[in-house]
Amino acid sequence: MAPGSTSVPLCVDLDGTLIFSDLLYESLAGLMGQKPWLLPLVPWWMLRGRAALKERLAQAVDLDPASLPYHRELIEWLREEKRSGRTLVLATGSDQRLARRVAEHLGIFDDVVASDGVRNLKAGVKLERLEKLIGGPFDYVGNGRADLPVWRKCRRAIMSNASAALVERTRAEATVERVFPGPEGAPRGGLAAVVRCLRPQQWMKNLLVFVPLVASHRLLDSASLVKTAEAFAAFCLCASAVYVVNDMVDLPADRLHPTKRNRPFASGSLSLAAGLALAPAAGLLSLAVASLLPPLSTAVLTAYFLLSTAYSLWLKRKALVDVFTLASLYTFRLLMGHVAAAVPFSPWLLSFSFFVFLSLAYSKRAAELHRVRQQGGGPAPGREYRDSDLELVTLFGAASGFAASLVLTMYLSSERVLELYRRPMLLWLLFPLVLYWVTRIWVLVHRGQMSEDPIDFALRDRVTWALAGLGAAILILATRPPGWLP
Repeated sequence: MAPGSTSVPLCVDLDGTLIFSDLLYESLAGLMGQKPWLLPLVPWWMLRGRAALKERLAQAVDLDPASLPYHRELIEWLREEKRSGRTLVLATGSDQRLARRVAEHLGIFDDVVASDGVRNLKAGVKLERLEKLIGGPFDYVGNGRADLPVWRKCRRAIMSNASAALVERTRAEATVERVFPGPEGAPRGGLAAVVRCLRPQQWMKNLLVFVPLVASHRLLDSASLVKTAEAFAAFCLCASAVYVVNDMVDLPADRLHPTKRNRPFASGSLSLAAGLALAPAAGLLSLAVASLLPPLSTAVLTAYFLLSTAYSLWLKRKALVDVFTLASLYTFRLLMGHVAAAVPFSPWLLSFSFFVFLSLAYSKRAAELHRVRQQGGGPAPGREYRDSDLELVTLFGAASGFAASLVLTMYLSSERVLELYRRPMLLWLLFPLVLYWVTRIWVLVHRGQMSEDPIDFALRDRVTWALAGLGAAILILATRPPGWLP
């Protein structure tokens, strides 16, 4: 550091600089999760100006500063500057209420200047305020183009989480002392972060829309196959829109989670502003694809989206209601398959599937509670469960799995089987396969070896794939004409 630099105040921006996020969008996400009934008022608040919008959001939302994605390397450097006797000023366009909470949490700032509900403290307004407050030279830490007016007038510029193009431009217009890279050195808002946010790996779940086609022996019907493929695409886009909303709403809990903290929004590698654009874009594309299907398909898809959104905003925090909602959401995929290809509804298939999905939903909660217990017990973050509920949740989940097996045996004894299969007795081989798979799932849950996403676990599990292969072979052999078997 140059001589006498400790006597020069250091002013630090907050949004995108001190944190890999923006408190305006953090507040909007918080409003979605805490008080969604106020969302229709946001356009009205915006008409009063950006500063007024920030003030109303700060008043409405309880934002925990400890949960924000801080730039740890920058904060450590600021602590060193503070220890050397330097004056630190938090200068941000965020509302003063939230800015003060962040300053109190970090405990390193001597003063805070922020938006006050009337003036939005950015660009030239921020420069004017800092010059009036300090009355002399100062250094400034920022991250975006809005900071250029301040960098041009300050003594030295420090850049945090800025693009390479902005760093080059700033070097040409100001004296840049130091550059702090963004999260993992990657640019924010990159294509990889957008793809991760849409969770294409979860699209495998939507293959369930093909199950009614397979169960009705119409997989080779080209017209039905095309319609079901369109239903699959519509569900993938709709599910991605829901995932984006869920990740924005669940930010505080995700940031406390050992693995979910690496999600794009939670880590700060993708801005919440991008999420506010991605969710409606994916939702509208989903409806556009659904418009190619029978009219009832759009109703099913809309109902799925509304229930999924209700789950993200509220139902996921309600004990027992959450698992029944999850099971229902998976069942919606089967409903979509029936409607898209005009396959008659099968009460056997829907009841069997619902019990399977309910068992898997319980396994998801049981895996979460097992982790909570390993971490010392207490309530599960963002849930109405405690670690003491683990045994009861396990009991409910195993019972649901056995109920699915019972429904299967009842179906195998029905007349419908005689209509669809030439060798129905072979189908009884499915019963031990399903029962073994269910019991194995719950043994793994009991041992703490089940991931918190059972569908993801099943897709990666070799035993599950082996059992699925055996089941498919049994179905094919049971469907073949008698001459195919000795």
